[in-house]
Order: sequence, then C-alpha cells, then structure tokens
Amino acid sequence: MPDTTYPFTSLAGAGVAFKLLCAVASKAFAAFEYESKSADYVDFAALGTVADMMPLVGENRTIVSLGLARIKKSRSSGLRKLCEGKEEVADLIGFHIGPRINAAGRMDTPYTALKLLLAADDRVDALMAEIEDLNARRKSSTEYFLNHAMQVTDATEGVAFYESDAIEHGIIGLIAGRLCEAFAKPSIALKREEGKLVASCRAPEGFDMVEFLTEFKDSFLAFGGHKQAAGFSISIEKFDDFRARASARAHEIRAGITVGERSLKADMALEIGSLSEGFVKEIRSYGPYGMAFPKPVFFFKDVRAKVEKLGKDGKHFKLVSSDFSGKINAFGFGQFEKELLGRERFDLVCEVEIERWMGRSGIVLTVKDFI
Repeated sequence: MPDTTYPFTSLAGAGVAFKLLCAVASKAFAAFEYESKSADYVDFAALGTVADMMPLVGENRTIVSLGLARIKKSRSSGLRKLCEGKEEVADLIGFHIGPRINAAGRMDTPYTALKLLLAADDRVDALMAEIEDLNARRKSSTEYFLNHAMQVTDATEGVAFYESDAIEHGIIGLIAGRLCEAFAKPSIALKREEGKLVASCRAPEGFDMVEFLTEFKDSFLAFGGHKQAAGFSISIEKFDDFRARASARAHEIRAGITVGERSLKADMALEIGSLSEGFVKEIRSYGPYGMAFPKPVFFFKDVRAKVEKLGKDGKHFKLVSSDFSGKINAFGFGQFEKELLGRERFDLVCEVEIERWMGRSGIVLTVKDFI
C-alpha cells in the first residue's frame, strides 16, 4: 500500500499472514497467553519466508530465527517428518523442505503438500512417500528438459529461448533460470498449449525483464513480474514475430550495459591448516544466512590436494589434502573435470560448515570456485 506507515516492507505472504495471526491472538487471548499462542505458528512463517526467497533482514530475520528454533518440535507432524534425520537446521528449509513442498505444486497439486503439513500422525508416512516421489519426478524432469534445452537453444539470439509442449508448467521457471545462468543473458522457457504459449522469464543482474517485456505488451495476452523474473502468455500466431523483435532488442540493450558479469568476492583469506571447529561454530552463530545475508566465503591459497571423483555421474569431486583433515567437496564441477584432474595445487574459495557423521564431527569445505 503506497501510504503504509508499517516500518518493514519485505514480509513474505507467510509473514503477512503471521502478523495477522498475531493481531488476532492479541485480541483473543490474555497478555500472558498471546505470545505462546502466536509462537506456535512461527515455524510456518519461517518456512514461507525462506522458501519465498525474501531478504533475511529486519523482521524477516526475527521470524526465521524464531522459526528455525522451533521447527523440529513443530506442532505439525508433517513438518517434523520433513526434518526427520536432519541433524543440522542450517539450510534445512532452502535445500530440503522447500524443494519438496514446491515439488507438489510443480508436478501435481500444492494441496498434497498442504495435506502433509496438516496431517495427523497416522497419515504422515503415506503423504511423505508421495511428496518424495513428486520431488524425484521434479528432479528427473528438470534434468531431462535442461539437457534438451542446452542442446537446442540458439546461443546467438539475444534471448535464450526454449519451447516445449511436453514440459510441465511447474518447471519452466527452473529451466529459464538455468538457461539464464548458462548463457548469462535473458532467457525464456515456454510451454505450448491450446493455441497459446505460456512463458517463464529470467534475466541476469543488470537487465530489467519487466521493462523489456513492457515494450512488447501489445503482443501478450497477459504479462507481469519483476526485474529478474517474469512471465507472460502469447498466442501462437504472434510468437515468431515477438521472438525476432525481442532477440534484436535484447542485443541492443545488452550492447549498452554490462550484463551477466559474475564475480565472487571472498570475505577473508585463511590458512587451511588453521581452521578449527570453534571458528566454524562462531561463523554459524551469525546465521541464519540467506537472501541479502549470504554465508561468508573464504579464500584458501595454494592448497595441496589430490582430486577424486565423487559419485558415479561425473558431476561431483572431492579434494583430499594432506594439510587438512576435513572434507573438501566440489559439487557440480563436472564441466571442469579436465582442469581439476591431475592438478595438485589450488587456490580455493569455499564455504565452511561442520558436519556430523558416524557419531563424529568434522569441518567440511564446499568449493564455490577455484583458480
């Protein structure tokens, strides 16, 4: 609301719902009960805030901090089930719970996830199995269509276009996002259906996708979104003309601005042999980390290490260093296999974490980049 006087403007929808709940609770319960009644639902507000990729600052930070502290003892049997077997709360929502809840809506209906969150104890296992199946289908389908998109997308166009009549609605945004990362240019994934195309759009930093689409608004049945993510629908008859004009216009815009330049700035340089669990625990204590408050990354110079493949698909590696007793994982670096294998010294940029396995704990470095 343009005339609002509320001091924090970045609440997720879940945050707005939670504040409404707090307001109602303040009227419905005595002062000594109000806070405990409201706190029973802060885990759901935290879930929505993180999964909606809201900035973890201000009131959002408070909601997420309180929610993460309660999430494993949630009143929701389904939410507790989603946390089962996960020792660490860090990244639990963003990398484990959120994708599974979203998979229901992407692959079938969001009501399956809602049923899980509201289910009684005796129904949780069956619904959880259904959610896991939908998440596995989401992963498989995304990988299939991404591989196809990378093969057929014309990298010379100003916009990276991918079109399919078989793709699920729920993953076109994922494909557009991955194309945007791969080509460092505005990307549009489309599903063809009943005389029209439904599109999801992603743009790199510095390119305003909504401003761009507005130039072609007369071509669309509907459109909307924000700078980096948007969507539209268009009749099939108008698509080829739009594609040609959009590609040409994107070339013009990108010629005049710096788009797609990505850099990674380390927060501190460290000696890999000096890392201690005490230091990593202190870093963790500054969390929760997320949007607008990212995890710190550290630069480790001249690390002696042998590279080994991790898993069978060739996408992941681990580095074994005589200078460091913990794990060093390089997930998703399969495209750099030639640069990695055979080398013995690396400059690394990594996140740090503590991992527990087999009753023991140790420091784990996750490689974000290497030189």
